[in-house]
Amino acid sequence: MVDSKRGLIIDTDLGVDDTIALLMALADPSVEILAITTTHGNIGVEQVNRNVRQVLEYTRRSEIPVFPGSAVPLFASPLTPSLLMGSDGLGGASIELPVPLMSLQPTVAAVALVEQIHAAAKRGDFSLVMLGPLTNLALALALDPELPRLVPHLVIMGGTVDARGNQTPVAEFNFYADPEAAGVVFRTGFPKLTLLPWETSTKQLLSWEVYEQLSAIPGRTARLYKMVTASMVDFLKQHFHLPGMPLPDPLAMACALDAQIIRQATPAQCAVETAGSIGRGLLAVDGRNLSALASIANIVTEVDFERFLSLLQFSLEERR
Repeated sequence: MVDSKRGLIIDTDLGVDDTIALLMALADPSVEILAITTTHGNIGVEQVNRNVRQVLEYTRRSEIPVFPGSAVPLFASPLTPSLLMGSDGLGGASIELPVPLMSLQPTVAAVALVEQIHAAAKRGDFSLVMLGPLTNLALALALDPELPRLVPHLVIMGGTVDARGNQTPVAEFNFYADPEAAGVVFRTGFPKLTLLPWETSTKQLLSWEVYEQLSAIPGRTARLYKMVTASMVDFLKQHFHLPGMPLPDPLAMACALDAQIIRQATPAQCAVETAGSIGRGLLAVDGRNLSALASIANIVTEVDFERFLSLLQFSLEERR
């Protein structure tokens, strides 16, 4: 029997922009979040485990199961957390959020992904949304190499199409955090893979004027949005002098929630560089489609930003 709501399985290293993405998914009446798995990335996985549960407690959605994920990449050491999102990954907002009463699930994320994907495939249409390093998915693929045929839609935030990185000169944070895992995922061959690369999120920033308008929306959800973003906004203004805030994870989530957000997506074969001191974590995009060991990904290069803003605003508005 096919469920009337589309399912979502979310893998996250929940920091500031992941929180916004999660709020968007929580607010969408057409989807049901089936599970959340956690991973290292923006912050250590133990803090991520707490962050996810605190946000779910705050939003009164503690029924959603949370599965603890990998604390380290497949081979390398975890990256040192950036100052951008604060010592807790939430810009210091974790002290303002409720103590999580809900427990973590006993199943680790890699095993949970296998189980949840099999269950979701029987249930009906669903999307797997990866917002952090791809370690958990790579481990799940090692457990069950047949997973790709069961996933109707895989959405990944990560990589760079023009080798303009945010972690190194050529590499985006998520892929640099675990290049081997990203390499495994892209070698596996998911039938429908949507990739939201870093550069796309920098083309249209959330202007500070619109940011203030969204922050002024009355209610608990917008209050959470302002709490988690305030520190990062100050950091972006003072250290990078940006005219607005990039929102990579929310844009990736928007692509999963509403396909019409995507204005232009270019299919291309993709592989991830795992060697070398300069190119490690680089996403190699072969527009010729001649690469022997690469997956086809639909690379989102242009979004309907006004439609995205409507989706974001909707997620912050209170509804009884």
